[in-house]
Amino acid sequence: MPDLRDYCGFHSGSWPVVQADRASAVREVFEAYSEKEPDEGSRMSHRDSLRAPADFERAFRAALALEGPAFAHADVVLCSEPAIVCVIAHEEGKAIIGYFGVHVAFMLKGSEPQLDLYRRFTDQLAGDSRSTLATVAPYISMQSLYHMPLEIPAVRPLSAYTLPARYTASKPDEVLVNKRPMAFWDVSHVLNVCARAAGDSVLFRDAGELHSLGCRSTTGAPSGRASTSPTTGSRP
Repeated sequence: MPDLRDYCGFHSGSWPVVQADRASAVREVFEAYSEKEPDEGSRMSHRDSLRAPADFERAFRAALALEGPAFAHADVVLCSEPAIVCVIAHEEGKAIIGYFGVHVAFMLKGSEPQLDLYRRFTDQLAGDSRSTLATVAPYISMQSLYHMPLEIPAVRPLSAYTLPARYTASKPDEVLVNKRPMAFWDVSHVLNVCARAAGDSVLFRDAGELHSLGCRSTTGAPSGRASTSPTTGSRP
């Protein structure tokens, strides 16, 4: 697999193998069709959606064609969200590894595009023996079972998720909270309040705090007693 490309750019190319994608046709399509709904107080929320899903599909297929050998010669596509991308790549003939951190219909607004995705996901993608599918949490698997219905196993992220950092557990009273910040609550603060109410001395630290605490790389991140990736409900 000579070319591993991070199309979403979330990791910003800091990993040793994945290349940050800053200017490809695929990235341009995502930026053109992705939008966020403003939260109260004009803050940007985590409610992402795709503007005009049918148009997005056509533009995304065209962008994949422009990728040339990078996509045409790929044997496997690893995808997550939006899951419609997994379906598109599968319909282009690729084996799929899908690992979902949100509901499968995330970023699709309205019943018509969601029902269309459920049908294609169940009848085509999930029915292909080359497909490997999992979610990060049991409640997401339950959502899939209720809405499609389709049984998808839940596989929690393990310490390898932080590679090249290694789990050391050198700070037994700290737990790393690996979760993107939410506009409507501070997850680590909620956990710390609960811990104090229970009389527990454990301290939950948000991954976003590490830089301000003097941690300049990922190598010291897994030094706590444990790491957790709390999940929150997403709209179907």
